[in-house]
Parts: sequence; structure tokens; C-alpha cells
Amino acid sequence: MLEFPESITRVLESIADSFLVVDGNWRLTYMNPAARRIFTDQGLKVEELIGKHFWNEAFPETRGTLIEQEYRRSMTERVSGEFDYYLRAWQRWFAIRVYPVEAGGISIYFHDITKRKLTEERATFLASLSKKLASVTEEEQIIRITVEAVGRHLNADRCYFVECLEHENRILIGHNWHRSTSSSIEGAMSLFDFGGIDWWHQYSQGDFAVEDVETEPLTREKAANYVTVGVRSYAVQPCRREGEWTVVLGVTESFPRKWTADELSLMDDVIARVWPLVERARADQALRKSEARFRAIVSQATTGVVQADAEGQMTLVNRRWCEMLGYTEAELLTMNIAEVTEGESLRATLSAVHRLAEGGPSFDMEKRYKRKDGSTFWASSSVNAVRGPAGEYQGLVAVVLDISERKRAEERERRAATDALEAAKVNANFRTLFEQGTYFAGVMSLDGTVVEANRIALVACGFKKEEVIGKKFWDCGWWNRSPALMEMVRKASQQAAEGNIFRQESPYFVADGSQRFVDLSIAPAKDDSGQVVFLIPTGTDITERKRAEEALRESEERYRTLFESMDEGFCIIEVIFDAGQRPMDYRFLEINPAFEKQTGFKDAKGRRMREMAPEHEQNWFETFGNVALTGQPARFESQATALGRWFEVHAFSVEMPERHRVGVVFSDITERRRVVEAVREVGERYQTLFNSIDEGFCVIEVHFDDRNRAQDYRFLETNPAFAKQTGIKAAEGRWMREIAPEHEEHWYEIYGKVSSSGESVRFENRAGALNRWFDVFAFRIGEPEQRKVAILFTDISERKKAEIALKEAQMALARQNEFLDQTVQQRTAKLQETIMELEAFSYSISHDMRSPLRAMQGYAEALLQDYQSNLDDQAKHYLERIHRSAARLDLLVRDVLAYSKVAKGDMQMKTINLEHLIGDIVQNYPNLHSSRIQVTASPFPPVIGHEGLLTQIVSNLLGNAVKFSYPGQLPEVAISAETMGPDVRIWFADKGIGIAPEHHEQIFHIFGRVYPDKKYEGTGIGLAIVRKAAERMGGSAGVVSELGKGSQFWITLKRSA
Repeated sequence: MLEFPESITRVLESIADSFLVVDGNWRLTYMNPAARRIFTDQGLKVEELIGKHFWNEAFPETRGTLIEQEYRRSMTERVSGEFDYYLRAWQRWFAIRVYPVEAGGISIYFHDITKRKLTEERATFLASLSKKLASVTEEEQIIRITVEAVGRHLNADRCYFVECLEHENRILIGHNWHRSTSSSIEGAMSLFDFGGIDWWHQYSQGDFAVEDVETEPLTREKAANYVTVGVRSYAVQPCRREGEWTVVLGVTESFPRKWTADELSLMDDVIARVWPLVERARADQALRKSEARFRAIVSQATTGVVQADAEGQMTLVNRRWCEMLGYTEAELLTMNIAEVTEGESLRATLSAVHRLAEGGPSFDMEKRYKRKDGSTFWASSSVNAVRGPAGEYQGLVAVVLDISERKRAEERERRAATDALEAAKVNANFRTLFEQGTYFAGVMSLDGTVVEANRIALVACGFKKEEVIGKKFWDCGWWNRSPALMEMVRKASQQAAEGNIFRQESPYFVADGSQRFVDLSIAPAKDDSGQVVFLIPTGTDITERKRAEEALRESEERYRTLFESMDEGFCIIEVIFDAGQRPMDYRFLEINPAFEKQTGFKDAKGRRMREMAPEHEQNWFETFGNVALTGQPARFESQATALGRWFEVHAFSVEMPERHRVGVVFSDITERRRVVEAVREVGERYQTLFNSIDEGFCVIEVHFDDRNRAQDYRFLETNPAFAKQTGIKAAEGRWMREIAPEHEEHWYEIYGKVSSSGESVRFENRAGALNRWFDVFAFRIGEPEQRKVAILFTDISERKKAEIALKEAQMALARQNEFLDQTVQQRTAKLQETIMELEAFSYSISHDMRSPLRAMQGYAEALLQDYQSNLDDQAKHYLERIHRSAARLDLLVRDVLAYSKVAKGDMQMKTINLEHLIGDIVQNYPNLHSSRIQVTASPFPPVIGHEGLLTQIVSNLLGNAVKFSYPGQLPEVAISAETMGPDVRIWFADKGIGIAPEHHEQIFHIFGRVYPDKKYEGTGIGLAIVRKAAERMGGSAGVVSELGKGSQFWITLKRSA
């Protein structure tokens, strides 16, 4: 036996890693306390392991594994090794290091890494599964991929999804993955085949695992049933929707197995990720089927199709419709549908079309039509309304099928009914299946007469045998509440009688009038010769599934309007956590219009709660944080002291958990809490909502006349708010016509319909006799024959008055806007007329002033030349000043005249070649001669402009460059262009004295001079002409300059194509 020095032993006894020593004969000679703890946890007696042979006695379960391979390699080759290993018998992962010992043998360090491995494997597995499912859209493929991946990952014997029909106490197992050594368990089973009621309660509440069905108290009595399907141990993870178990992900094993919390948690993650994909795939498949059916109906060409307007005038007919009636298309388009309808069928047709026009549903009916030759024929018509964008009735479209042959065959088929019944009764196996099955079944003759129905079809639906036997299948209680359903079943029966199986999901009715859904099949039964002898209708109730699908279809539409129109506040928040995953704050990402009213917060979107309400209670952050982390929804009432309000709140996780986003639906219940508190303080405790709601509430009994028309109703119960909402006192026991004789008839009709049909209704309506408007929700309570209706209502008269006032204000505002529009147009026209007159005046003044100025200038010049010898120096000086002033004033007038021409002159726009234009200006203007200025020009794109105005602009800018240059310096100007989208910007850059930034805008105004006249000659109009000319051509002008650093003037013009 190997021995260690005391110092090494102390170290080995204190380390966290487990440590073993095996001698050269494979005897276990030492284990430290950490190893002892691991072996004890696995139920081993550690004191009996020392001295045992490692493979044969101590740990025989490791023989033939990687552990034996690595230990033997280290022992024989005297090398160290390191590896990770999953010991399935213990369901644990270990990191193992093995070293040879000098005295012979090996030393083994190992420690438990199960948690780390499971975390890594779980993340890898979920990522891999998500990748596999990323492009999968079919339900069956999603389920197949998932159950195989989960089963293999958990190293289970079998993996499956179970869907539950709680109301039938049945479970349905679709595709399941299993190892080759196991069998499939697909199919339907009873919930109670595998446990009693206690087991069912445990099974349906949450994650559930059974280590051994033979020892677990909840399954022990049913152990034989488990063994029959090869199950000794199992784990399940249910998914619930609105409190009902909808699907379960399960795994099984053929031997006892202890399922870990990590495995159950993984299953929870999988079902949360995958089942929404399955539900979406189902919804997509249903949509595709619907679209396919629609295309098939539209594309059929063997049936008659006719379209008529609101008056019945035919506006569209197809070839088959013309063949049926014997008319040409042109003839039918001049006729009304009533003209081709046989007399006995006309009244029913007009009545059905009237209901359709009034908003009623589409309908199917069988009727006779008149041919052009006077003969008649039977046809089945499927009629749908054509409505405009606002829902108004515009006409109808009918699909018509000739059923004359079917009508003739019905009598022949009816005679075969008795023979069909006898054929069904002689088959004992069929009878057993017929009566003991879990689905609806029956037998009917070829003409659709029911000759037999099984117990499920009768008892489960509340019908008696005599109510269906001998009747046409479509006339029975399952269908006869709906003409459309009756016609569908009749056509289906005809299809089956022709030898073709019919199958369709359809609504049906039970005896109490409630509607359910069935997967209906009608199959032909044939004799040895292939002749159809009778029909077998069967069906499975699919009501719960259809409700789930309907809820899925309706949810998106409800959400569209709910967000904007709901009275409750709604927001989506992002919960913010600290490094320790503690919720510290939350940010508002989305809010609905009611949010501000419910909270008092304005502009909350994007802001944090602690920013808006620093004293907000911590429990709000903790509750929303828990929802964000766990995904578990929360409903609660709580006070927000910082807001001075109480709220009723429903919070739920949205999007992926890692985004920490929570949806919150809430209502300000402060007033309600105040009422409750006030009631508590005076000792009055209300026990039900009946006595505490602000809305009016009552229960009425509707009275019908002998023709089953609602005539009156009596108040059986009213709540305290009733009198306030209606103004009626002491209403209980009294009739409405007694209280308000002028009460409108439509109130009685609406409540009568609710009590008769059981369909709830919500509407807004005016009660003229009470002088009030009401928002009403009415629904039937009790049995149908009791004729009781519960009504929840609110007086909305003030809101309606406000709506009317708002509409009137909007109309008044529109009229005022129209008046203002006309006034502005009139004043704008007047202003434009005034501007044109001023421009004409300025042009006239500028033009007429030049004559006296030329005279002054000419006379002064003549005196200086002709009488110079007679004038002294003082007289000469005065004449020279007169001459210069007249010349300057003449220049000023010319510039004003030029500005006026630019401002109002007519223009002919065309493509201009700037290179040629600039070259001509430089050559032809004396003051731009090369001895006075150096001009360089880059290539220019062609532009759209007026040649005269462009000439004025270029000459003015080049002239300024000469004028405002430094003395003794030859002015230099560089002209270039840049393209700016559809425009061209032309730059005139000089090296002159520059312009201070504060004068950049001033210089473009008339007389906007910066420098004094004596230093720089000019009128102060040149740059104003430049800008006005650019603007007249659809461009603009500007400058970039600093004092002493030259100037860069620019103009923009439209680029020529």
C-alpha cells in the first residue's frame, strides 16, 4: 500500500478536488475526504472500498469506458492524462487527471463539473435546435426535429408532444421519437389510464418527473399500464394557455431514472420556444388551405356565375349561366334576376336578398329557375353580397349549380334506405365500433335519410333518437339552425352518394342551441360490385382546437384597435438590472393614448421611471423585474404613492426573455379604492361587483307575444348605479313600457334577440324617452326559456354632446379657413398689382431723369471747353464738380434702370455655354482688358439661363474684382463650377480686399455700400442686380469672404440636360 509523508497527506485532506490512489495491482489504496463525500452521495460504503480491486469490485460500471482506457494507458506507459467524462450511472460529469506514481500505480484527481457541462450543453443544444428550426415552417417537421433532438440530447428512450382534450379526458400523442429498441406510442389515450385524480392534478400543474412508476405513490396502481408501453420512468413539462393545459413535452425511460432539475428546465425552455412555432405553422397551414379553397371556387367553370346590382339587374353572367337559361349574354344583361326565377321560388328569393342587403349573412338555397323556352329546372344557388368600402350594399354574386338530376335521383335513393339499414345491422364488428367509439357516427340512405346514429352522436349532443331517425341528415338538430350548414351537409351527402368521400371541418349545434365544431366525414359504403349502398357520416369534436385557432386569428385584429382605443393604460417597458440582476429602474418604450390620462405622465416615452418619480416604491421594480426574468405574468393592485394613485395591473413578458421587456395593462382605480375605503369606514362591505361598479347594471326578463316578438321587459334586479345612470327610481319589478311608454322599439328587439339567440351584443344607442345616450353590453343569463338578459351600461350623454359640439366646431373652423383662404388670395393679388405699379413707376422715374442729367452734364462740359479762358479757378472747380456729380447721378440712374429691367423684364430661358459667354465679356469690355485684370476659367457644364442677365452678372462681378483690388496689384479672378444635383454653382474667386462677415448680406441690398464713395466709386446697386438676376433665373447668389483675404462670390443656376 502506498503511503504519503504527513505534510502531503494534510494537503490532500484539505483540497477541494477528489483524490484517489490505485496501486500497481489495481487495488484502491487511498481516497481523500472530498472523494469520500462524492462516493457517499452515490450510496457507496466508502469504508468497504479501500483495498478493493478497482475494476472488478469497486467500480465495475467503469469497465469498457474511456476511464478504463486512460487509467490503463497511464499505468502501462507511465504517462499523465486529462479528460472530461460523463458517468451515466451517476448522471454526473467529471474532470479527471491521472498521473503515474513512482512507486507503481496511479494517482487520480477528479472534480464534479456537471453544472458547467450542462450549462454549456444546454446553450449549444438550444442554439443548434434554433438553427435547425430557423427555416422550417411545416408543423410536422418542427415536431419531428424537436422530439428527436430533445430525446437524443437527454439520452432518453422516447420523446413526444402530447396535446390534451381535458373536457374529453383524453390525450393525443402525435409524432414521437423513439430508439430502435422501443416502440411508438402515437394515438389517443385516456387521461386516467396512467394515474388517479391526484396524479392528474400533479401532472397538469407544472413540471413533473417520476423516477420509478412502480414505487411512485401516484402511479403505483397503474404501473402495469406503463410497463405495457415500455415506460418505467418519465418526465413531462406542460405548456398552459389561460389556465388550461394545451400541450406537454415528455420523455420516458425503460428503467428507473432520476430526472434532474436541469433536464426539466431544459424541457421548459424547449416547449416555450418551439410550441409557438407549431401554433404559427398551424395558423399558416390553415390560411393556405383557405386560400386554396378560395382559388378553387373562383376558378370553377362548370357552374353558373351571375352578378347583379342592388336592384337585381344582371351586370355579369358566365357561359354556363347562359346555357342553363337558354338566353344569350346580351339578353341576360338587360334582365332582372326576378324575371328568370320561377313563381313559387320568387318570394323566398326576394326575402333572402332583402336580409342580405340589410347586412345579413351570405346564404345558400335551392330554387327553380325559368328557361327561355318556358321550362323550369332545379338549381342550388350560393349567394354573397357585394359591398362598397363603407360596407354599403351594392349588389350580389351567385354561384348556381344545376341539381335537376340529383332531385330525380333522390327518390330512387330513398327506396334504398331500408336495405342500407339492414346491411349495417348484420355487421357485428361494425356495430361494436359504431356504439363504443369515441367519435360521432351514423348510417344514412343514399337520399340522406338518417337510419341510425350512435350513442355519442345522440347523448353527447343532447338529442333523442326519434329526433333524428327518419329525417334528412341536414334537417337534423346538428345543422337545422343554419340554412348555410344545411345546404353544405346536403351537398356533402350528395358527393358521398356519388362515391366520393367528403371531409370538412364545420360548425354544428347541440340541443341547447350552443354551437361547436366537428371534423365531419361522409363516406360511401359499397357492395362487392362497387355500387354505393348507404352512407356513413362520422365526426370528431374539434371545438377546443377551433376556439384556439379563432383566438389566434382574432388576436392580431383585436390588438390593432385595442392599443389605440382601449380605455386602460398600456405600455411596454424595458426593465433595467444592476450587475447582480436586481431590478433598479425601467424605461418606457411604447405607450398608448390612454397612458397619460391613467398616470398623469406626459411625454413618458423613452424616459425612465426613477427620472419621473424618484420616490416610486421598490415593489413595482421588483414585480416587473420578476416578470422580465421568469416570464411569469403577474396580476395585482398596488398604490403608487409618488403618483397619488392606485392601479390595477396585469404585467406579462413580451419578446425574448433576454430583452427584459414587459407589457403592462393597467387602470387607474384610485376612485374605486376611495369608494371602497369610504364604504369600509362606514361599515358597509359590498360582497360582489354588482353593488360596487360605477356602471349601471340590471337583470331583465323579456316578454314575447304569441308571434315570438319581444314586446316589453321587466326589471328583476338593479344595482345602486342604475338610478344615477338612467334617472329611473324604484325600477325593480316594473315593466319598461310602464316606466317609459315612448321607449323606442329597437331596444326591445335587441334584448329579445339576445335572450333568444344567446349571442351577446355591445352597442351605443339613444333612449329618447330618457333623453340619454347609453353604451350597453347585454348578454343572456340562465336557461334560454327563462328569457333573462343581463345589461351593463354607462350613460354617455355628455360624451355624445361633446362629440356633436366637436363636429360643429370642426365645421365652423373649416368655414373660417375657407374665408381666410379667399381673403389671403385677394390681398396677395392686390399686393402683386401694387408691386407691379411700383416697379413701373421706378422704371419711368429712372428713365425720365436721364434727360435733364445729360443736359446738366453737357452744359457743364461745354462751359469748360468753350469758355475756359473766361473762367477763374474757382468757377472751373465748381463746373468740374457739377460735371462729376451729374455723371455719378447718371450712373446711379442707369443702375436703377438696369435693376428695374432685371426685376420685371420678360425672359427667354435657354441653354448657355458659359465658357463662350465669359470669353466674349472679357474681350469686349474695355475695363476687363488683360492689362487691367487676369481672368482664369475652368470648364463649365451647360446651364439654363437668360443670356442678357448672365452677361450683367458676370460683368458686375468681374468689375467689382477690378474695383476692390489692392493698389498697384493686378487683379486676379478664378472662375470655376461645381455640380450640386440638378444645379450648378459658379464661383468667382478674387484676391482683393475682402468683406467682413457682418456685411455679407448688406452688400446684396440696393445702396448697400460698405466703403465710402471717395475711396471706391460705384452706386451700391451692382450686387443687388446680381442677386435679383440669379433669382429671376431660378437660382441664388452669395459670398464667402473675410476682410483682407479676398472674396468668393457664387451664383447657382439649373443644369442643362
